[in-house]
Amino acid sequence: MTHPIAWGGTRPTVIAHRGASSEAPENTLAAFDAAVEAAEDTAETQDPRRPVWIELDLQPTADGEVVVIHDDRLDRTTDGHGLVRAHTLAELQRLDAGGWFDGRRAAGAARAYAGERIPSLDDLIDWIVAHPVVRVLVEYKGEWAPADITRTVAAFEAAGVLDRLVLQSFQPGTVDALRLRAGDRPRGLLIDMTRRYPEVELARLLDVSAVNPGWRRVVGETADAGLVPAVHDRLGARVAVWTPDEPALWDALVAVGVDAIITNRPRELRSHLG
Repeated sequence: MTHPIAWGGTRPTVIAHRGASSEAPENTLAAFDAAVEAAEDTAETQDPRRPVWIELDLQPTADGEVVVIHDDRLDRTTDGHGLVRAHTLAELQRLDAGGWFDGRRAAGAARAYAGERIPSLDDLIDWIVAHPVVRVLVEYKGEWAPADITRTVAAFEAAGVLDRLVLQSFQPGTVDALRLRAGDRPRGLLIDMTRRYPEVELARLLDVSAVNPGWRRVVGETADAGLVPAVHDRLGARVAVWTPDEPALWDALVAVGVDAIITNRPRELRSHLG
């Protein structure tokens, strides 16, 4: 198996979904800063042995560059329109990726986010280098060509940050391409809310370090009670669950033994876990 991931212990690791996306516009440097600040507000995270974990999404651009954004389309989180992959990096970085969030801020919020930009891969790497406490769960959105994966992994290697990353995807082909390019670096297989194939067996074949399901696969009426034990016992791998945001769900996930919780509310989850 690939390198184990240092999640879990006495309680699940907190992973900030697209940064602290309840406090700042998702997948922007502002959201990543907010995730670090949220962690620093608790005494426990002053311990340098406890890194701050952030989850984010990568997509390629029309001119072969890479940006940090979740949706295939620009419309929800920017003032642009159309497919991300149909635009060049220069075109994407002219868009406002923060103004949409200002309209949803609570009254009296500390700052406005209009003018935040979609980060490029270089912007992301520079930010990771500047924040040595940070570890990153990187999702490759959709199917990626091996050559595009090679460029991203080479950039992470050149900057000396690859050993601070876990690389994941929903697409088995992309996970396998990551295996071929990133060697024994930790990788994860994302699985959605409904069982569609023998996921644990597939994860074994892909030799991943983590199987990361939607929370309904683990707790609730449609839960698969055997999923977490199977990942732990048959694979020796970790489980990070996305994206529960309510205390009752957090408690239920702790009870079934997940290793990490990916949430939009990392500050509240840290407080809830005590």
